[in-house]
Amino acid sequence: MSESQANSDISSLPVRRRLWRKMLLILLLVLVLLGGLLLWACGGIQTARRFEGEIRDFYPAQTAVSPTDALTVMTWNIAWAYGAGSEGTGYEPRSREEMLERVEAIGEVIRDNKVDVVLLQEVDFDSSRSGRMDQLAELARVSGLRYGAYALSWKANYVPFPYWPPRRHFGRMRSGGAVLSRFPITNNIVFLHSKPDANSRIYNLFYLFRYMQRVSITIGDRKIQVVNNHLEAFDRTNRQQQAITAVNLLEQDALCIFGGDFNALPPEARQGHSRDDYGGDNTIEKLRDVPYLHDVTDLDDYQNNYDAWRTFPADKPELKLDYLFVSDGFTVESAQVIPADQWSDHLPIVCVISRK
Repeated sequence: MSESQANSDISSLPVRRRLWRKMLLILLLVLVLLGGLLLWACGGIQTARRFEGEIRDFYPAQTAVSPTDALTVMTWNIAWAYGAGSEGTGYEPRSREEMLERVEAIGEVIRDNKVDVVLLQEVDFDSSRSGRMDQLAELARVSGLRYGAYALSWKANYVPFPYWPPRRHFGRMRSGGAVLSRFPITNNIVFLHSKPDANSRIYNLFYLFRYMQRVSITIGDRKIQVVNNHLEAFDRTNRQQQAITAVNLLEQDALCIFGGDFNALPPEARQGHSRDDYGGDNTIEKLRDVPYLHDVTDLDDYQNNYDAWRTFPADKPELKLDYLFVSDGFTVESAQVIPADQWSDHLPIVCVISRK
């Protein structure tokens, strides 16, 4: 190598270093921007917690309803009124007009069954996938139920699911559970459960929180504790822990209605259906061990009339995943699954209870 060539290589070293620094800086900026975009899309770092949920009186000018001894209670995972495919399999976006028609149909089922209190799961409050409508307000309008309590459990600015093509993405997400009541709601506490450790961290950033919602309803001089639950569907260990946590958060001395989508089968469930049989899951057994709670489903009737109590999937029910329990202060007058199979992927359970 000549002396001139050596001097040229030496003089080019600072240029190369500056080039590498610029490339590293650009790479760092790209990573920061991607990280910021990720955090914005998922709505930031969110943790399991307890908070006071919103309570609304949708019709403050309406005349107060006289208290009654008998109550008609419903639980329904409405799958944000999409129906089969709401979890992403075969999902295609629907127009806002079609979503509104479906929400109104659900409200009509609630109204026609003269429901006094309904526990709702998978309700959209301001989500792109359902036309940015407040589905709880629409259900109150159609059903005539005056009071609503919100349990916001899924909050994200952009959910990129289902993954492809992008036109199918859920987008903005404001969703969760809710309670609608004919009688005043005076308290609304929401408990967000921890997400499954088996999920990746990035997946959990966008994954919904499962929850317990505990509201107080005033009927005359009585207060009733209504507990709305949506338990984990895909992780048995997580689901069982959520059930234990929910029971531990109950106010044991109160009249209580406890229900929702538990995503678990009764131990008496028959095998042989096409879906996961939840083998080894004792979620329902843990709830039955609570001495002051009783399933509104008569066990003998369930065993002798198994098909009539299946709630999922709505079009061809194979599994009982939805439940209502009541405390000792109530007598169950009747209970049944309603065959409203067009509007959700779950069927509702409705029961009539009275004070002992």
